[in-house]
Amino acid sequence: MFFSHVYCENIYYFFIYYFLFCVWVLNRYQPLLIVLSAY
Repeated sequence: MFFSHVYCENIYYFFIYYFLFCVWVLNRYQPLLIVLSAY
């Protein structure tokens, strides 16, 4: 029971960090994506 609780919390934090990382990457490379999509 305790193990599954800790596991679920770790998965929850993993998704939060993954989401923040994706947002950071999009914000950092958005001009590059705009330039690439213009071609």
